[in-house]
Amino acid sequence: IKPQNILFDSAGKPKVADLGLAKVWGPDSEHLTKTGALLGTPKYMSPEQAAGRPVGVPGDLYSMAIVIYEMLTGRAPFEDPSIFVLLMDQLQSEPPPLRENAPDIPDALHDVVHRALAKRPEDRPDAASAFALELRRAVEPRRGRSRAGSRVTGLSAKVEPAGPAIAPAVAPVTNAVAPASAGGSSRPLALAGVGT
Repeated sequence: IKPQNILFDSAGKPKVADLGLAKVWGPDSEHLTKTGALLGTPKYMSPEQAAGRPVGVPGDLYSMAIVIYEMLTGRAPFEDPSIFVLLMDQLQSEPPPLRENAPDIPDALHDVVHRALAKRPEDRPDAASAFALELRRAVEPRRGRSRAGSRVTGLSAKVEPAGPAIAPAVAPVTNAVAPASAGGSSRPLALAGVGT
Protein backbone atom coordinates (compact mmCIF):
# COMPACT_ATOMS: atom_id res chain seq x y z
CA ILE A 1 0.00 0.00 0.00
CA LYS A 2 1.35 3.39 -1.01
CA PRO A 3 -0.25 6.74 -1.90
CA GLN A 4 0.11 6.20 -5.63
CA ASN A 5 -2.14 3.11 -5.35
CA ILE A 6 -5.00 4.94 -3.64
CA LEU A 7 -7.51 6.01 -6.27
CA PHE A 8 -10.89 7.69 -5.91
CA ASP A 9 -14.20 6.53 -7.37
CA SER A 10 -16.84 8.82 -8.83
CA ALA A 11 -18.25 9.48 -5.34
CA GLY A 12 -14.81 10.51 -4.07
CA LYS A 13 -14.32 7.35 -1.99
CA PRO A 14 -10.76 6.03 -1.86
CA LYS A 15 -10.04 2.60 -3.35
CA VAL A 16 -6.81 0.63 -3.14
CA ALA A 17 -5.53 -0.45 -6.55
CA ASP A 18 -2.57 -2.42 -7.86
CA LEU A 19 -2.53 -5.41 -5.54
CA GLY A 20 -0.02 -7.19 -7.77
CA LEU A 21 2.32 -8.20 -4.95
CA ALA A 22 -0.54 -9.76 -3.01
CA LYS A 23 -1.20 -12.00 -6.00
CA VAL A 24 2.38 -13.09 -6.58
CA TRP A 25 3.40 -13.79 -2.99
CA GLY A 26 3.09 -17.45 -2.14
CA PRO A 27 4.77 -20.84 -2.36
CA ASP A 28 5.63 -20.40 -6.04
CA SER A 29 6.86 -16.81 -5.71
CA GLU A 30 10.52 -17.83 -5.89
CA HIS A 31 9.93 -18.60 -9.57
CA LEU A 32 8.70 -15.09 -10.34
CA THR A 33 11.88 -13.13 -9.67
CA LYS A 34 15.56 -13.81 -9.52
CA THR A 35 17.20 -14.24 -6.14
CA GLY A 36 17.85 -10.96 -4.40
CA ALA A 37 15.30 -8.99 -6.46
CA LEU A 38 13.25 -6.49 -4.48
CA LEU A 39 9.46 -6.46 -4.85
CA GLY A 40 7.73 -3.38 -3.51
CA THR A 41 8.54 0.21 -2.59
CA PRO A 42 11.07 0.35 0.29
CA LYS A 43 9.64 3.61 1.67
CA TYR A 44 6.31 1.80 2.37
CA MET A 45 7.58 -1.71 3.19
CA SER A 46 6.90 -3.45 6.46
CA PRO A 47 9.91 -4.81 8.32
CA GLU A 48 8.96 -8.38 7.43
CA GLN A 49 8.75 -7.49 3.73
CA ALA A 50 12.10 -5.68 3.92
CA ALA A 51 13.57 -8.85 5.44
CA GLY A 52 12.14 -11.02 2.65
CA ARG A 53 9.68 -12.82 4.94
CA PRO A 54 6.01 -13.52 4.11
CA VAL A 55 3.69 -10.54 4.49
CA GLY A 56 0.14 -10.64 5.78
CA VAL A 57 -2.48 -8.23 7.07
CA PRO A 58 -0.14 -6.72 9.72
CA GLY A 59 2.31 -5.83 6.92
CA ASP A 60 -0.43 -4.05 4.99
CA LEU A 61 -1.45 -2.17 8.15
CA TYR A 62 2.17 -1.09 8.66
CA SER A 63 2.24 0.27 5.09
CA MET A 64 -1.11 2.02 5.61
CA ALA A 65 0.23 3.55 8.82
CA ILE A 66 3.14 4.97 6.81
CA VAL A 67 0.63 6.54 4.40
CA ILE A 68 -1.32 8.01 7.33
CA TYR A 69 1.89 9.25 8.94
CA GLU A 70 2.77 10.95 5.66
CA MET A 71 -0.73 12.48 5.41
CA LEU A 72 -0.39 13.93 8.90
CA THR A 73 3.18 15.21 8.65
CA GLY A 74 3.89 15.74 4.95
CA ARG A 75 6.71 13.18 5.01
CA ALA A 76 7.19 9.46 5.50
CA PRO A 77 8.79 8.27 8.74
CA PHE A 78 11.83 7.04 6.83
CA GLU A 79 13.22 8.89 3.83
CA ASP A 80 16.59 8.38 2.23
CA PRO A 81 17.83 8.18 -1.37
CA SER A 82 19.57 4.90 -0.51
CA ILE A 83 17.38 1.79 -0.78
CA PHE A 84 19.73 0.01 1.62
CA VAL A 85 19.29 2.73 4.28
CA LEU A 86 15.48 2.68 3.83
CA LEU A 87 15.39 -1.10 4.25
CA MET A 88 17.57 -0.93 7.35
CA ASP A 89 15.36 1.83 8.78
CA GLN A 90 12.26 -0.30 8.19
CA LEU A 91 13.97 -3.21 9.96
CA GLN A 92 15.66 -1.44 12.87
CA SER A 93 14.80 2.24 13.38
CA GLU A 94 11.87 3.57 15.33
CA PRO A 95 9.89 6.17 13.40
CA PRO A 96 10.19 9.73 14.66
CA PRO A 97 7.22 10.64 16.86
CA LEU A 98 4.37 12.14 14.85
CA ARG A 99 4.45 15.10 17.22
CA GLU A 100 7.76 16.27 15.78
CA ASN A 101 5.98 17.41 12.60
CA ALA A 102 2.32 17.38 13.66
CA PRO A 103 2.20 18.72 17.23
CA ASP A 104 -1.57 19.26 17.34
CA ILE A 105 -2.76 15.74 16.58
CA PRO A 106 -4.73 13.97 19.31
CA ASP A 107 -2.77 11.73 21.66
CA ALA A 108 -4.99 8.79 20.71
CA LEU A 109 -4.26 9.23 16.99
CA HIS A 110 -0.52 9.42 17.68
CA ASP A 111 -0.72 6.17 19.65
CA VAL A 112 -2.82 4.29 17.06
CA VAL A 113 -0.51 5.19 14.18
CA HIS A 114 2.63 4.32 16.15
CA ARG A 115 1.15 0.99 17.26
CA ALA A 116 0.57 0.10 13.60
CA LEU A 117 4.22 1.03 12.95
CA ALA A 118 5.50 -1.53 15.46
CA LYS A 119 8.44 -3.57 14.16
CA ARG A 120 6.91 -6.91 15.20
CA PRO A 121 3.72 -7.90 13.31
CA GLU A 122 2.17 -9.33 16.49
CA ASP A 123 2.39 -5.86 18.11
CA ARG A 124 0.23 -4.27 15.38
CA PRO A 125 -3.56 -4.42 15.04
CA ASP A 126 -4.56 -7.90 13.93
CA ALA A 127 -7.22 -6.84 11.41
CA ALA A 128 -7.91 -3.91 9.11
CA SER A 129 -11.35 -3.48 10.68
CA ALA A 130 -9.78 -3.19 14.16
CA PHE A 131 -7.27 -0.62 12.86
CA ALA A 132 -10.06 1.38 11.18
CA LEU A 133 -12.09 1.35 14.39
CA GLU A 134 -9.07 2.50 16.44
CA LEU A 135 -8.46 5.34 13.96
CA ARG A 136 -12.13 6.37 14.01
CA ARG A 137 -12.20 6.40 17.82
CA ALA A 138 -8.93 8.34 17.95
CA VAL A 139 -10.36 11.25 16.00
CA GLU A 140 -13.84 11.37 17.52
CA PRO A 141 -14.32 14.78 19.17
CA ARG A 142 -15.07 13.36 22.63
CA ARG A 143 -11.93 11.20 22.69
CA GLY A 144 -9.46 12.78 20.28
CA ARG A 145 -7.88 15.64 22.15
CA SER A 146 -4.48 17.03 21.36
CA ARG A 147 -1.99 17.98 24.04
CA ALA A 148 -3.13 21.57 23.66
CA GLY A 149 -6.74 20.48 24.33
CA SER A 150 -8.04 21.34 20.87
CA ARG A 151 -10.56 19.03 19.30
CA VAL A 152 -10.14 17.28 15.99
CA THR A 153 -13.31 16.65 14.04
CA GLY A 154 -11.88 13.63 12.25
CA LEU A 155 -9.56 12.42 9.56
CA SER A 156 -10.62 14.05 6.37
CA ALA A 157 -9.68 12.85 2.95
CA LYS A 158 -9.91 16.21 1.24
CA VAL A 159 -9.85 15.76 -2.49
CA GLU A 160 -8.23 18.71 -4.19
CA PRO A 161 -6.99 19.17 -7.75
CA ALA A 162 -3.24 18.77 -7.81
CA GLY A 163 -1.45 21.74 -9.24
CA PRO A 164 2.15 22.66 -9.88
CA ALA A 165 2.59 24.17 -6.41
CA ILE A 166 1.31 21.49 -4.03
CA ALA A 167 2.05 22.00 -0.36
CA PRO A 168 4.31 19.33 1.17
CA ALA A 169 1.48 18.08 3.40
CA VAL A 170 -0.57 16.99 0.40
CA ALA A 171 2.22 15.96 -1.95
CA PRO A 172 2.24 12.23 -1.08
CA VAL A 173 -0.69 11.28 -3.28
CA THR A 174 -0.36 13.58 -6.24
CA ASN A 175 -0.20 10.52 -8.48
CA ALA A 176 -3.70 9.40 -7.50
CA VAL A 177 -6.16 9.96 -10.31
CA ALA A 178 -9.71 11.19 -10.04
CA PRO A 179 -12.44 9.43 -11.99
CA ALA A 180 -13.23 10.87 -15.39
CA SER A 181 -15.53 13.86 -15.17
CA ALA A 182 -18.53 14.43 -17.39
CA GLY A 183 -16.09 15.93 -19.89
CA GLY A 184 -14.23 12.62 -19.95
CA SER A 185 -10.90 13.74 -18.49
CA SER A 186 -9.18 12.43 -15.40
CA ARG A 187 -7.15 14.69 -13.17
CA PRO A 188 -4.56 14.05 -10.48
CA LEU A 189 -5.63 14.53 -6.87
CA ALA A 190 -3.96 15.36 -3.61
CA LEU A 191 -5.00 14.04 -0.22
CA ALA A 192 -4.84 16.31 2.82
CA GLY A 193 -4.32 15.25 6.42
CA VAL A 194 -6.41 16.04 9.47
CA GLY A 195 -9.39 18.36 9.56
CA THR A 196 -9.65 20.56 12.62
